[in-house]
Amino acid sequence: MNSTAFLAGRTALVTGAGRGIGMAVAKELASLGARVYLVGRTASRLYTLQDEIETAGGDAVAIPADVNDGDWIASLKAGSLEVDILVHTAAAFAPYGPLEQCADEDILTVINTNLISALRLSAALLPNMKRRNYGMLLFLGSKAAALGAANQTAYAAAKSGLEGLVKSVVAENAFTGVNAHLIELGLIDTERTREAMTTKARDALCARTPAGRMGTPEEVAAAVKYLLSPDAGFLRGITLPLAGGAGLGLILPRKPVVTLENKTDDN
Repeated sequence: MNSTAFLAGRTALVTGAGRGIGMAVAKELASLGARVYLVGRTASRLYTLQDEIETAGGDAVAIPADVNDGDWIASLKAGSLEVDILVHTAAAFAPYGPLEQCADEDILTVINTNLISALRLSAALLPNMKRRNYGMLLFLGSKAAALGAANQTAYAAAKSGLEGLVKSVVAENAFTGVNAHLIELGLIDTERTREAMTTKARDALCARTPAGRMGTPEEVAAAVKYLLSPDAGFLRGITLPLAGGAGLGLILPRKPVVTLENKTDDN
């Protein structure tokens, strides 16, 4: 386990913990000493992750649940869990296409999972956080909110709402020990990303990003670690870009082509 366990004695609830970013975040928080509640819809993934964390010396509890389940959220509000930290990574996308072709059901799923659940979870957890004079709400935004996302309008709209949530929660809870931040993501290399996008599409996006590549779930987890650390203690309600520079310029130099002549062997 990480020797700098500055989250020892804290509890963290991570949604979407069964894979990708949520899994990486859960492992990071456990390594920092937190007891981690692993929330997701696929029980088998959660229990496997719980075993992995416990084998590494951490503390984790699998909680199969849907973030859109009102009864489960009501149980949180009733105090079923003591939660110091929320990291809301659960997300949903509508089928790719223009807004007018999206079914109402798909639009509602995207808005509910990305935004409404964030509001409801915050409302459920804030009272106990304020009573304990400590709480951190962390949400994952998207460059889609700032730049727009053709054929994913509902997703971009939902992610836009998270910035207002973060800033309002911080203002509303000044002097209480409660804080909130938004991590604004670009393209992250996850199982879901590879399912949703062809290699050609991913490569095209990377070619328009100064970093020239996708981010990793571990880099997102590192950003979460920083925002929870004492080093970030004076930050309140920030939006932290983690997108490899996406959106910084409309015209970029052509990405260098790797050839046999200029390829570096890193093995």
